[in-house]
Amino acid sequence: MNDAKKLLADMKALGIKEGETILVHASMKALGTKETPETVLDTLQAALGDDGTLLLPALTYENVTPEHPVFDADKTVPCIGLLPRTFWKMPGAVRSVHPTHSVCARGKRAVELTALHGEDITPARCLTAARSCTAWRSASARTTS
Repeated sequence: MNDAKKLLADMKALGIKEGETILVHASMKALGTKETPETVLDTLQAALGDDGTLLLPALTYENVTPEHPVFDADKTVPCIGLLPRTFWKMPGAVRSVHPTHSVCARGKRAVELTALHGEDITPARCLTAARSCTAWRSASARTTS
């Protein structure tokens, strides 16, 4: 079984279902895969199906500072890893305009979940709006076993 098929099987074993909205906070290193970031992200999206939505943090707190207070959702590179740096530029991905704690989403609810995020003082609006959001913080450790 290749890594993409294993990741898909692991997601199903974790209870991820088509149509869900999930937030993935993982790293390529923690996943321990030989697949490309695009393949990992496409596999995660495939597990959610056409009605699901995938979210990833696209934080910019290292790039948007008092010394450099400019944030551009199309140009400011996320500072937290290869998966977010790949995801925010993938076709269909939408990025919120929170200046330091933006989130990218792709799927059915992407626009809805990112639309008002820039008005918040916290990065949590898009997550609280996702009533069926399944948190994924520790899944990367489980997928490598």
